[in-house]
Amino acid sequence: MDWEVRYYRTPLGREPVAEFVDLLPESDTAKVFRTIGLLSHKGVLLKEPYTRRIAGKMRELRISCDRREVRILYFPFARRTLLLLHAFIKKTNKTPRREIEIGVGRMNDAINNQ
Repeated sequence: MDWEVRYYRTPLGREPVAEFVDLLPESDTAKVFRTIGLLSHKGVLLKEPYTRRIAGKMRELRISCDRREVRILYFPFARRTLLLLHAFIKKTNKTPRREIEIGVGRMNDAINNQ
């Protein structure tokens, strides 16, 4: 049974991950959606190299595109539901603290406003 994958929605109704993916080149977008589909199929059982734990319950979906490394931060939100929190292009070896802070903030917002 597949997992439901949902986009985090800001208080103003924006979906930052969906907006980020829409701005990617078409070939990258296709790869991102294939990897999100794999996440939906495997859920929390999806392991490296596709996903890695970042902080607490939060994980990163790791997508290697032609000339960029796309990362999507997510966490198991509710029963068989994964919430995509934040997406960015990774440019350094270590995940930038600011990107993690954005993901943690959105995760806390989602938990507090269920």
